[in-house]
Amino acid sequence: MKFTNLKKVAIAASLFIGSTLAANAQAPYAKLGAGYQFGMGSATQTQYSGSQIERVKLNYGKGVVANFALGYMFNPNIGAELGFGYLAGDKNETKSVYSNRVENNVNYSRMLLIQPSVIISAGKEGLNPYAKFGLVAAKGKLVNEYELNHNGVYNVKTESNGGWGLGLQGAVGVEFGLSEQLGFFTELSMSNLSYAPERSEIVAYEYNGADVLHTVTTRFRETEYVDSYQENKSDSMPRQELKENLPMSHVGVNIGVKFNF
Repeated sequence: MKFTNLKKVAIAASLFIGSTLAANAQAPYAKLGAGYQFGMGSATQTQYSGSQIERVKLNYGKGVVANFALGYMFNPNIGAELGFGYLAGDKNETKSVYSNRVENNVNYSRMLLIQPSVIISAGKEGLNPYAKFGLVAAKGKLVNEYELNHNGVYNVKTESNGGWGLGLQGAVGVEFGLSEQLGFFTELSMSNLSYAPERSEIVAYEYNGADVLHTVTTRFRETEYVDSYQENKSDSMPRQELKENLPMSHVGVNIGVKFNF
C-alpha cells in the first residue's frame, strides 16, 4: 500500500475515533475532597535514652491531604483526570536524652502534589465503581525543627527544598450519584513516591530565645545535595552532601464531592 493511501487510512481512522468519542462524550467534571495518608515505607532515625538505643521510623508522606481534580470521560468507561493536592505532613518526633544533654527533633513535609491519571469506570448509574492510575509529582519543602538543651537552649529550624519527587500512584473508588450534576465519592489510594531535596537552609537559629542566625557562616547555614562532590571547607560556601531519597509513599483514604458540568 502506498504511503499516501496509508495516510488516508490513518486520517479516516482518526476521524472515526474522534467522532465516536464525541458521540459518547460525557460532561466534564470536577472533584473536591480531603483525606488522610498513612505512611508506607520509612527511613530510620536513632533515638537515645541513656544506654538504650531505639529505631524510630520516619515517613514524610503521612498526613492530611486536601485535593482538587478536573476530569473528562471520553466514553462511559474511559477518561482522564488531573488532580492537585496539598499535603500537610504529620510530625515525626524523636527525643534523645544523655546525662546532661537533651535533643528534640521534629520532621514534617508541606507538599504540592500533581497527579495525572487514566480513569477506568464501570459506567454505572447511581453506584459506580472505578479505578485510576498514573503518575504523581511532588514539590514543596521538608522542615526540621531541632532543639538542644545543653549549657543553654538552642533552637534551629531548617527547610529543605528544590527538585521534584516522582512516583506512581493509583486508586480504587466508588461514586454515589445524587443527581445528574452532583455526587459523592470515596477512594482508597496508594503511591510509591520519594523525594530528594536539592538544598537546605537554616531559616531560624536562636540561643536562649535570642536570634543568632547572623553569627553563623554560610557553610553552617546552607547545604547543597549532589550526586558527587569534592570536599570544600570554605566557610563562605555552602557545604555539600550526597542526595538522599526520602520516603513519601502512602496508603490513604479520601472522600469528597463530584460536580458534573
